[in-house]
Amino acid sequence: MGLLNRKPKGPDDDRPSITDRMRLAQEMQAQALAMQSQFAQQAQAMQAQARQQAAAFRQATQASSAQVGSMTWARQVLAILAPPQPGYVKRCTCAVCGAPKKLLTVTAYVYCD
Repeated sequence: MGLLNRKPKGPDDDRPSITDRMRLAQEMQAQALAMQSQFAQQAQAMQAQARQQAAAFRQATQASSAQVGSMTWARQVLAILAPPQPGYVKRCTCAVCGAPKKLLTVTAYVYCD
């Protein structure tokens, strides 16, 4: 007995031995390495699938769109950049009364006719 009625310090029977702890640590390390390799394989599979999808998308867009520098490509670009034709009214309705819009809008806001 020591001071203040404490038990003398000695090996605890509840704690696992050092060899048991080392074996457990090695098992956990092996599991971690196995999981890491599994995640790496999954990542590689996902990358390959993404590359295939990107290649398929590129082929689909190249087949359907106009080639850069052709006349149809130039028309598409000019159609995007050009302002709307005079007299063009976007079909919409008034948010308050529901009446159809008929006159040109001068600003970006839609006013009831």
